Amino acid sequence: MYSITIEQHTQIDADAINLVIELCSQIPEFERQYNTETLKQRLTERRCLLQLIRVEGEIAGFKLGYAIDEQKFYSWLGAILPDYRQLGLAQQLLADQEQ
Repeated sequence: MYSITIEQHTQIDADAINLVIELCSQIPEFERQYNTETLKQRLTERRCLLQLIRVEGEIAGFKLGYAIDEQKFYSWLGAILPDYRQLGLAQQLLADQEQ
């Protein structure tokens, strides 16, 4: 059995944005590549949640969302890296996000 952990980050700084961009570049299904400006436009001045899921300490995927208002949260972007698929990681991120 693998050691799986989920980190939650609510402060989205330049390092977090760069990490998301790097992870997106590793997802073959993402036809559109995201850049710093795209992420900043979506996330600036919003309550955000970045989740990183790790398998044996290595980042295996992420989920990124933000509050639209006090009642609505938009789960915007997320993926599991190809080498870590079929482990139920996306389901774990979803369950963690809903808590």
